[in-house]
Amino acid sequence: MKSIKNNESNFLFNFIDEKVSDYIEPTREGTPRGEPIGLSAQKYMAVLVSLFNTRSVKRKAELSKISYGLLRKWRTEDQFREVFKRTEIELAERIENYITSEIEREFKSRDEFVRGVTGEFEWANLIPVYNIARELTPGVIDGLAYAEKRASEAIKRCVDDDKAAFLGRIANEIEGLIAFAQTGEIRARVDIDSTMALVSFARDIIKSKEKLSNQDRRQLALSLTGVLNDLKHLAHIERRK
Repeated sequence: MKSIKNNESNFLFNFIDEKVSDYIEPTREGTPRGEPIGLSAQKYMAVLVSLFNTRSVKRKAELSKISYGLLRKWRTEDQFREVFKRTEIELAERIENYITSEIEREFKSRDEFVRGVTGEFEWANLIPVYNIARELTPGVIDGLAYAEKRASEAIKRCVDDDKAAFLGRIANEIEGLIAFAQTGEIRARVDIDSTMALVSFARDIIKSKEKLSNQDRRQLALSLTGVLNDLKHLAHIERRK
C-alpha cells in the first residue's frame, strides 16, 4: 500500500504514512467462516484519507484512487465506519501525546535554565498541530475534548503545584486548539492576572536585591520573556480583528 505523497512535513501526513507502513492486509486464511476478513489495503487507505476534514468526498476518492461512487458506498458500511472511528481516536491521542511531550520539554528546559544547567530555554512548539487544526474531524475534536476534560479533572485532585501547572497548561493548549479547529480564530489565551503576576515577580526581584545572582537574572529573563510572549499574542489577536 503506497503512502500519500507530500513535499512538506505535516503532522497528519506523517500519521497516515505511519499507519500505512504498519498496516498488514488481512487474508481469508485463518479467518473463521462467516466472520469479516477486515479491510483491504485500499479500503484502509480510504479510511485514512477520510481524516482530511476539508477535502470533498470526490477529492478523497481521488486520493484513495477509487471511484466517487465506491467511496460513498464504503462510507455507509459498519466495518468502515467502526475503523474510521477508532482511527479518529488514535489521531486525537497522538495529538494529545505530542502536546504533552512538547510542554514537558518546555518545563524541563525552563527548569534547567533557571538552575543554570543551560544558557537558553525553549518554548513548546505547537505549530505542527495548529497547522492541521482545520482538518480535524468531529470525532478527533471529541477525543481532544475528552483529553482536556481528563486533564482538568486531574488538576482538582492534584496536591503538587508544579504538577497542577503542568496539567493546566496541557488543558489550556488543547482547549485552544479545539477553538481554533472549530472557528479558525486563535483564542486569546492570555490571562491578564497571570501576566501582571509575572511583572510583579520581576519587579520584586529587582527591588529586593542590591545585587542579582546569576539564578536571579535567569529567573528574571524567564519572567520577562513570558510577559513578552503574552503581549505578542495580544498584538496578534488585535491585528486579526
